[in-house]
Amino acid sequence: MNQTRRMGTAIVLLGCTATAVLACTAPTPSDGDTPPPSTSPPAPGQGASPSTNDPPAGQDTADPASGSVQNQGTSRPPGGPAPGPGGQERLAALAAQVEDFLRRRFPGEFAGVVLDVPGHAVIVYRRPSAKLDAALRDRFPGQPIRPRDAAHSAHELDAVARRVTQDVHYWKARGVTITTIAVTPDGSAVEIGTSDVARAARELPKRYGDAPLRFITSTPTLITPPTAPG
Repeated sequence: MNQTRRMGTAIVLLGCTATAVLACTAPTPSDGDTPPPSTSPPAPGQGASPSTNDPPAGQDTADPASGSVQNQGTSRPPGGPAPGPGGQERLAALAAQVEDFLRRRFPGEFAGVVLDVPGHAVIVYRRPSAKLDAALRDRFPGQPIRPRDAAHSAHELDAVARRVTQDVHYWKARGVTITTIAVTPDGSAVEIGTSDVARAARELPKRYGDAPLRFITSTPTLITPPTAPG
């Protein structure tokens, strides 16, 4: 079972079509710096959801930035949460605080956060920035944070996702049914779910140019009320 986790998803329903716009856990920004990580669990709605695309414990697929805590095994990293449910809650709380801090301080570089539960670490995707990495080390000293490079920021991908979301009915009228829209937390693309991948991949770039879009097969889900016992 893959225990690596990414942060939560915001979902809106459009008729019988579910459109998910993932903003990589977009907690509401607050004034001033976020306090250092505490041992309190994350607030409701900031819990982690399962991820199937992140690397397993003991393996890195991208070069971490200089100065990050290196942890390629499953033992407890220096300064990191202890294994177990309590440690996972503290890891989620740390991830939420890191994201809030970076969204406010580095909106042009921050892409997303992912929980590496087996490795007891928070993976931070960002556009390469020595200044961001230094700010992370200063704000969260000794914490199990692993920076990784991203092609795009969350701010950039959120804008693309909003534009596609606004065009859902436009595309439906042209025979392209869009069922899901999600911003990937690794900053690679906006993922579009559709029942006709070939057609969507051919038509959408004509409207959105070189926007980083990724297409997956996803069919509409009809929501029906439960049948009353007869």
